Amino acid sequence: MVISLFAHFFIFFLLLRNYGSESYYITNIDAVEYFYLGKNLYQHHVFSEFTQAPFYLNSFRTVLYPLYLALFQFFSVDAWLPIVFQNIIASFSIVLIYRLGLLVVDNKKISFVAALVFALSISQNFWANNIEPDTLLVFLILISLILFIKYVNCNSRRYLYWSAFILGLAALAKPVAIYFPLFILGYIFIYGVIIRRDWKHFIQTSAIYLAIVFMTILPWALRNWSQLGVFGLSSIQGVNLLYYAESAGPYPPELCNYLDQVKQNYGFAGQGGGDGHRDIRATAGISRLALKAIIQHPLTFAKRN
Repeated sequence: MVISLFAHFFIFFLLLRNYGSESYYITNIDAVEYFYLGKNLYQHHVFSEFTQAPFYLNSFRTVLYPLYLALFQFFSVDAWLPIVFQNIIASFSIVLIYRLGLLVVDNKKISFVAALVFALSISQNFWANNIEPDTLLVFLILISLILFIKYVNCNSRRYLYWSAFILGLAALAKPVAIYFPLFILGYIFIYGVIIRRDWKHFIQTSAIYLAIVFMTILPWALRNWSQLGVFGLSSIQGVNLLYYAESAGPYPPELCNYLDQVKQNYGFAGQGGGDGHRDIRATAGISRLALKAIIQHPLTFAKRN
C-alpha cells in the first residue's frame, strides 16, 4: 500500500504543480460533467450538469459518484480534495487485490505481484487523479468479489447479501457494473447445477442475489420514473448502441429521422438539453433502431471494431 500511495501522490503533485487545482476536472468533457453534477447537488439540490438555470435533468449518469463529489463541497469548491481521497481509495484497492489473490490462489507471492502491477499501472494512477467514477467503481467491485468468494468458502448467506448490496452501489457509481451479476450467476450455475446437481440452490441463491441488487438500485430507477417517466438506471445503453451503429456505416434514414425527433422532443426545446439523445426517454427508440442498423451491416461493424 505504501508503494501505491507513493505512485498515486507522485502523479497528484505532478499534476497540481503543472496545471493547478483545476486540472482534474477540465481534462475531458466527462470530468467536467461529473464535477458540476456534484456541485449542483450540493448548491441547488438538483441532478444536472448545467451551470445555470434552467437545470436540465441528467439521466445519463448515476448518482453515487456525484454524491461523493457533493460531500466535499462542504469543505472546498475545488476538485483537489476529492482527488486526494480518490488516491487513498485507489491505494486501499491494492490491499483488496492482494486479499482477493489470497482467497483465490492462496499464494502470497502471486498475490503481491498482482497487487504491485496494479499499484504501478499508469492507467489506474491516471484515472485516480481525474474526476471520474472508475476508482470508486473498482473499489466497490473488489469488495463485492471478496465478499462473494467468502460466501462460497464459508457458505454464509450474510456474505452473499453484502456482496449483492455493494455491487448495486457499484452500478450506481457507473452503470456498467449492472452486467457483473451475469458472471456471478454463471459461477452459481456451474457450482450449483453442473457440479452439485442442485437446481434449488441455484434458483434460491440467484433470486436472492438479484433481488438485493435490484432493491439497491431501485430508488434511482424510481427517480427516473417519477421525474422523466421511464423506469431505468441510465440512458447509457442507447448512447453506446448509437456510437456502435455509427461504426457500422452511415445512419439509415429511419434512425436519422428519429434522432431529429429526439432533438426536438428532448433537446433544449424539450427541456432535456443538448441533442436529446442522452435523455432516458429516448433510450428505447434509439436502442431499437441502432441495433437494427448494426444487424443490417454486421461485417462493416465487425471490421471497424
